Amino acid sequence: MSNKTFRLMQSLLVSALAAYLMRLLVGGKLNNYIHQRFTYLIVIAILLLLILAGLGFLSLGRMPSAKTKMASLPLYIMALPVIFGFFIPIKPLSNEALQSKGVNMGVADLANQSEQDLIPSEMRTILDWVRLLKAENETPSFIGQEAKVVGFVFLDPRLEAHQFAVARFVIACCVADATAVAMVIDLPDQDLPPEGAWVEVSCTMDIINVEDEDIPLIHATQIKVIPIPDDPYLFP
Repeated sequence: MSNKTFRLMQSLLVSALAAYLMRLLVGGKLNNYIHQRFTYLIVIAILLLLILAGLGFLSLGRMPSAKTKMASLPLYIMALPVIFGFFIPIKPLSNEALQSKGVNMGVADLANQSEQDLIPSEMRTILDWVRLLKAENETPSFIGQEAKVVGFVFLDPRLEAHQFAVARFVIACCVADATAVAMVIDLPDQDLPPEGAWVEVSCTMDIINVEDEDIPLIHATQIKVIPIPDDPYLFP
């Protein structure tokens, strides 16, 4: 491979990586990988990659065409993640990932809990409810409040036959450190939705004790299966 060809491939690879990051950013899919607060770093990375690619293309006219012993295999290996990123659909973490990551239904030390009671009950997420329970030492004041939560179905073997958990993954930094939080749904008069399905549950709030741990319990008044949300993760 000549010096010129090697530099051309380098520049094309850097350009493709910048294009992929721009695609995630513009398409609103970046939050499937990192916390929202790191978006500015991706913008900086895109600008730097574009500058590097531009400098690479500009240098092509000054390079000799003589062959070298530069190995091309590392370039092909580096190209694989970019190719996979463009052609493999984005799939957020779901109930399948709970087998390795586990699920948290009672403790959520992921951020400041002091503001959860200021959020209207119908707007609280699963993470908000779990935090609120942890913040209240005595009988929770939210018992009986109306709520509407969104998450995916998880059939926890610790629960009764008419109960299931609705869960969401929480990202503090990136998807590699995602932690699942969940609430128990009580659905005595209906068939349970399929595991892994995304649901929106209208309900009244209660608590339940699972293995000596108090966790939020939902008495479902309405439940419907929904598509995967545009923002499937929660951010503390």
